[in-house]
Amino acid sequence: MPAPIELPVRAQPPFQEITYAGLPAGTEMVVRLDTAEIIASLKNRFDSVLVPERSGFSLQQEELILSNGTPYRRVWVHYEDSATWSTHGACGQNIYAWFRASGELADVFVEPLVCPI
Repeated sequence: MPAPIELPVRAQPPFQEITYAGLPAGTEMVVRLDTAEIIASLKNRFDSVLVPERSGFSLQQEELILSNGTPYRRVWVHYEDSATWSTHGACGQNIYAWFRASGELADVFVEPLVCPI
């Protein structure tokens, strides 16, 4: 099995999950990118590291969060390196894309690589 491809790790700042009712007064969350566009953006962002035929991405969850008083749409995408597939699964990483209320991408955070035993 080849060595897994690992995306650069970057920890998320502290945040709390909120509901629409928890948004600051007057805040409207705009969604500018759909799932396919978010995944394409992430592939482009990590293009220098990824091997396209080995890279799989899947949407896991979307939620509203509040960090340092600012609301974000947090999109959780899982990256998987298919060349590391075993009977227990493949090596992968969780990626979190944070979007401003305006719908623009604010930042991307990546958890450490995990490989099943």
